[in-house]
Amino acid sequence: MVQDYRLVLLLNVLLAAYAAPVPLWAQLVRGQVVDSTSGVPVGTGFVVLLDRANHEVARALSTSDGRFTLHAPSGGLYRLRSERIGYHAHESPLLPLPADTTVVYTLKVIAFPVMLGAVEVRGDDECQTNPEHAAATAVVWEEVRKALAATAWDGTQQLVNYRSYSYERDLSIDLNLVSREEGHIVAGPAVQPYASLPAAQLAREGYVATHQDGATSYYLPDARVLLDEAFLSTHCFHVIRDTVPQPGQLGLAFEPVSDRAISDVRACSGWMRRPPSC
Repeated sequence: MVQDYRLVLLLNVLLAAYAAPVPLWAQLVRGQVVDSTSGVPVGTGFVVLLDRANHEVARALSTSDGRFTLHAPSGGLYRLRSERIGYHAHESPLLPLPADTTVVYTLKVIAFPVMLGAVEVRGDDECQTNPEHAAATAVVWEEVRKALAATAWDGTQQLVNYRSYSYERDLSIDLNLVSREEGHIVAGPAVQPYASLPAAQLAREGYVATHQDGATSYYLPDARVLLDEAFLSTHCFHVIRDTVPQPGQLGLAFEPVSDRAISDVRACSGWMRRPPSC
């Protein structure tokens, strides 16, 4: 008799996003991000509040017309940094922010796109367990990091209205035949409908678990896991080139380090038949 494996998947459809809870801090920085040359508002991106030691104390996603609101934990001197995907970060000078005060500031940025020099993709690239350690990989990773940070921030700061469909399937051992499926729809506000297990747990126990009743669970990393040091220190990163759908574009692939003896994940992309070391 062929034993079935039950694979539980969750499909979430984002319908609408809404407002974040407001911290009780009384010091606010409100403003707008604009192009320094034209004065035209800059589109959605992160605005980060830095203290005098250049440590991040708050961040917010600006609106489509560049407006933002940041809540500071106390009065003092702060700096604003604009982070947009595809563009270099831009920082303001130090700004005085007295306690229990709202400061209005126009952050003027230079639209200076990130440029990447010629990239040679080789089959014998060395394993880089931290994407910041290789020059070309670091440039691509910084842009990926911005997108992941925005996803992780949105999931922890905002209530979002979701409609999700959860289903449980019985699959044949070769995963080609569905013998049973049960599902249901849930709608309503949630902080984050899908979340990975903690990065440290996945690094320690692996991404596939077989339970006592025969069910097998497959875990995937979310944005928070992909940014975690536990993930970065156990995976190699490679710059890869898109050779089929959109030639000329670059991406970032990852795979577990060679000495990993437990189930793991990799993203080698369908762009290449065999990315480096995959």
